[in-house]
Amino acid sequence: GYEILPAIALKYFGLPPQHEWLFRNLLCAFFGFVLILFAALTARELKDSLLACITLAVMALSPLTFGWSIIDTKDIPHAAGYAIAIFALTRILKRLPRLSRQDVAMLTGGIALATSIRIGGLMLVGYLGVGVLLAAALKKQLREQLLRRPYASLCKVSLALSGAAVVGVLLGLCLYPNFFYEGPVMHVKSAFLLATNFRFSLPFLWEGQMVDTLNLPSGYLLKSFAITIPEFALGAFMLFFCNIRPVWKTMDRACVLLLLFTIFFPVAYILYKNAIVYNGWRHLTFIYSSFAVLAATGIYYTLFWVKRGELAKVWRCAFSGAVATGMAVVLVWMVGNYKYCCAYFDAFVRDPHLKYDMDYYETASIVALRWLAKHELKNRSDTVKVAVRNDFSIAYAKVQQYDNLQMERISYRSFAEAAVDYAILNTLFLPASVLKTAYPPKGVIHAEKVGGKPICVVVKKNKLDSRGIQAVREGRTAEGMKLLEEAGAYDPTNLGIWFWMGYGYFQQQKYDKAIRFLEAYLNLWPHNEHIGFSKMYIGASQVNLKQTDAGIKTLTEAARLVEDEGNKKFVDANLGVAYFNKQDYAKAVEHLKNAADSYPHLNALIAQSYRHLNAPPAK
Repeated sequence: GYEILPAIALKYFGLPPQHEWLFRNLLCAFFGFVLILFAALTARELKDSLLACITLAVMALSPLTFGWSIIDTKDIPHAAGYAIAIFALTRILKRLPRLSRQDVAMLTGGIALATSIRIGGLMLVGYLGVGVLLAAALKKQLREQLLRRPYASLCKVSLALSGAAVVGVLLGLCLYPNFFYEGPVMHVKSAFLLATNFRFSLPFLWEGQMVDTLNLPSGYLLKSFAITIPEFALGAFMLFFCNIRPVWKTMDRACVLLLLFTIFFPVAYILYKNAIVYNGWRHLTFIYSSFAVLAATGIYYTLFWVKRGELAKVWRCAFSGAVATGMAVVLVWMVGNYKYCCAYFDAFVRDPHLKYDMDYYETASIVALRWLAKHELKNRSDTVKVAVRNDFSIAYAKVQQYDNLQMERISYRSFAEAAVDYAILNTLFLPASVLKTAYPPKGVIHAEKVGGKPICVVVKKNKLDSRGIQAVREGRTAEGMKLLEEAGAYDPTNLGIWFWMGYGYFQQQKYDKAIRFLEAYLNLWPHNEHIGFSKMYIGASQVNLKQTDAGIKTLTEAARLVEDEGNKKFVDANLGVAYFNKQDYAKAVEHLKNAADSYPHLNALIAQSYRHLNAPPAK
């Protein structure tokens, strides 16, 4: 529902390709504006313009929703559809059994927009049913009107609202290509099954530890809300429940209960189904407009706790000042970090850059690439090689038509191996141990920061490391190790060379040094693509140093991690030698035979092992 709009603009309206990113940002911001606007309109419908203004402030001063409103092309349009539909529902529930064409049209449009983005938009149909039932249960006069003229009133309302739901869903589904070849029933069924059984593995930093979306920590979703919603908004939401009595007396009860339902039902359902969510609570952005309305209601009614005399003026001034101070703190942070509002964490978190992913959209990489193009590449005619961690930057460079730029995708671990002029390195997927000691590497010429902490850096590459690694790979070990030692002296935190230094020292039979570098690499980054290789060479070094038991333990771990046939035979060869040294000849033969075709010299050990096995037992 969203992605088709930039494609149409690009293809049919002559939008220059290099403006695609800008157009997408502006279009997403438009939907963010719609989300904020309709949250405020819902508040005005419930009470008055003062409540609407407070809601505007709560929405606009929530850094995550504000930041997502520039870049999140799924959650923000989806949430905008929800906000439109809930506003229309609020108006409909207040006026039943009378119906306005405009309200029904808005309800249809909201359902269509939300459903066109995500299949979760179908929940709005359920909200419609819940809202009508609440209104009928709580409003005696409405029940009497509907029952007094069941055909004229009840049928009219039922047909109009069910028609809005059906048309809205069909309009939304029309924007999915598979709707036309699967059909509406199968499409909805398959989409719902996919959404409820979504299995997607993504590592991320949470509370200082690397976790996975398939094994989320308990309380992940609720804690995400608690640490990323501003303190004033959280406090205001609690004040809503403190003011439930006057709210119940003066507001439309069905509308208030519906707003509560739209907040708590999706959260409860996700917790019950143990559904996959990641990047905090962005998949639940659509509940935030209801949250903001109720939080604003808490502020609104607290203003009038004291109603008469001078004390009332003092109270309102003091409370308004406290709320304004809370909002001002957030506003100052947003202005200071305006490019990265999504990186916001409230005061409940200290040093969030060491505990949580700060830039999971990797927007800083594109900002850093623009800086590099402007300050380093502008006056150069030669081809400049730049390594980046994500595909977005490569796509952006292509769209912007940076002619003298050659892009290469790397991981942070392979930064040292890249034979490039510059590298753009962000913090996504980096464990806390690396962030504390090895980020950023030496050679930084520009840093994008949040709260004074770098989340992405542009590094001018020292090519000693890549040249040294290449030499070691090609068997020129002495030359390569000399270069790697120079690279290590230049930047001792360049962890990408540690594995190769460990490997090079192993080739030079300097086993103590090999173990030191490989273990340092594993200790700093326990879960990485080189873990099997690292353990393989650590174990082999331990065997050569006659640390037999330690070598057997390490090599046994390596055997479970390596998949390449050649590496498996290397592990078997060293395990066989270790068991031979331990005089466990049966196990020695078992491993040595697996590796003998690649390492013929092991046949002598196999023969010796058989002689020991066939020898008569000692008296």
